[in-house]
Amino acid sequence: MANYELSDKEKARLAAETALSSSTRDAVNWVAMNRRNAEKAFKDPISNAITTGHVVASGIAPEIIESPESLAAEFSSGNFIFHSSPTEDVIEIFKSGKLANLVAVNRDRKAQAELDGTLDEFEELGGNSGDEGISWSLNEIDAMPGNRYHVAGFLASPELVLNDTDKFCVPSRPAPNEVLQVPKTVNTVQLYDRKIQWELLFTMKPWDENNSVADGLIRFKIGLDKEAEVQQPSNLRDFYDNELSSVDDISQVSELLRQYAKYENRQVVFHPSLLEQNDVLVSAVWLQCLVDNNRFEGTPLAGLDLKQTIAGMENGHYNIVFEEYKHARDELKAALMVNLETFDRVEVPVSELYFVCPNQDVNLWQTVIAQMEVKPKGIVVYDGTQIRLENFASKTEGHNQELTSVIRSVVGEGDDRRLVWDQDVLGTPFDDSMRRGYANQCVGSEFIGNSKILTSNGSDLKITDPHLGTQLTL
Repeated sequence: MANYELSDKEKARLAAETALSSSTRDAVNWVAMNRRNAEKAFKDPISNAITTGHVVASGIAPEIIESPESLAAEFSSGNFIFHSSPTEDVIEIFKSGKLANLVAVNRDRKAQAELDGTLDEFEELGGNSGDEGISWSLNEIDAMPGNRYHVAGFLASPELVLNDTDKFCVPSRPAPNEVLQVPKTVNTVQLYDRKIQWELLFTMKPWDENNSVADGLIRFKIGLDKEAEVQQPSNLRDFYDNELSSVDDISQVSELLRQYAKYENRQVVFHPSLLEQNDVLVSAVWLQCLVDNNRFEGTPLAGLDLKQTIAGMENGHYNIVFEEYKHARDELKAALMVNLETFDRVEVPVSELYFVCPNQDVNLWQTVIAQMEVKPKGIVVYDGTQIRLENFASKTEGHNQELTSVIRSVVGEGDDRRLVWDQDVLGTPFDDSMRRGYANQCVGSEFIGNSKILTSNGSDLKITDPHLGTQLTL
C-alpha cells in the first residue's frame, strides 16, 4: 500500500493544531460543532422539502433582485417591513402560501387534523409574546430570528400589506422597530396592558430570568419544604433575610415597594417598569399592596405589616397568601381571554412578498420555490460572507444593520415626508438606554405607554393615537 503524503496545506494545519493549547483546541472544536449544527439546521429542512416535493406547472422561480433601487417604484414612500424565520418555518410558510398569525395556523392545523381523523391528538401551538399577530421590523431591523449563516425572510411594502381589516401596533415586550400586524377590531391598548400584568403575575421562565409573583411564591414554598430534592433559592425568603429581618422600622422598604403598584378594582396593578428587570422583587411589591389594602382581613395575617406577613407565611399561613394569588390569577386570565378571543386570522399571501436570502443559498431556495403553488414576487439576494449572524434575544450582536442597508439599497431612500420611524410609532425617541431583558432585546415596557397604531390607505401610512379615551380596566 502506498504511503499517503500530507499536502503542505495539511502539514501547516496540523502544525497549527498541535501548537494550540488544550483550552484553545476545545474552543475551536466548540465553534466547529456549532457551525456543523447551523448547517444541519439549514440543510435538513431544505433537503426534505426538495426530496418530498414536486415541481408544479408554474415551476419557474421568480427573478433575482440585486440592482440598487430596483424596487423603488413599488416602495415609493421608502417604508419597508421585514420578517425572518428559521429555515423550517420559512418552508412551512411557502407550503401554506401565506405568512399568518398563530390563530390562523392553529385553525388550519385543527382543520387538517379533522380531515386526517387525528383530532384527539391535536394540540395547539404556543409561542412568543405577540404570536397573536404577524411580527415585522419596520424600516430598521433589530430582531432577526433565523439560522446562522443562512438568514432568510420576507420583505414587503407596509402600505400594500395593510388592508381594510388590519393595523400595526406595538406589542408587549417589543424589539426596537417591531410592529405587530393585528385585526383593527382588537383593543390593543387593553390587551397589551393586560399581558404585561399577566407576565408580572404569573409567567414562569428559567429560574435565573424570572421575576413574577408566581415565581416568588413557588420559590418560597420550595424553601419551606425541607424534603425538597432540588433546593432553589427562595427569593422572597432572601428578601426577608436581607431587607427586613434586621430592620425594626420597615417603612422605607415599604415606601419603595409602593412606588411600583396601585390597587384598583380589588386588583394589584403593577407599574410596567417591573417587567424584564431583577432589581425589584415583584412578589414583594404584590404582597405589600395586599397588606396595605387589608386583603388578609379575617385571617391570622390580618393587621400585620409586610415583615410580619412573610414570617406568618413561614409559620403555617402560606396557603392564605397563595389563595389570594390564585384568585388574582383566575380573574386576570378571564379578562385576558376576552381580549384574545377577539383575534381572527391575519394573513399575507406569499405572492405579495419578496423573499430575502444569501447568495450562496439562492439556487437551493429556487429549487424549493419552484415546487410551490404560490411564489414570492422576487428574490432579494445579499452577500452571505458579510451577513451571517442572526439576532433574536441573543447576547451576540447580529448583522441587523448590514441587512437593513441591503434592503434599503434595493427599495430606495423614499420620501422623507412619508417615512415612519420607530420614534413615530413608540411616541418617544428611542435610544439603547431604553433596552430591557436579559439580552437587552426588548424596549422597556415603561416606554411603550404612548405607542401609536398604523393603518394604510393603500399609498400612505396613517399614524393614530389609540390611547385617547382609553382606560385600563382589569
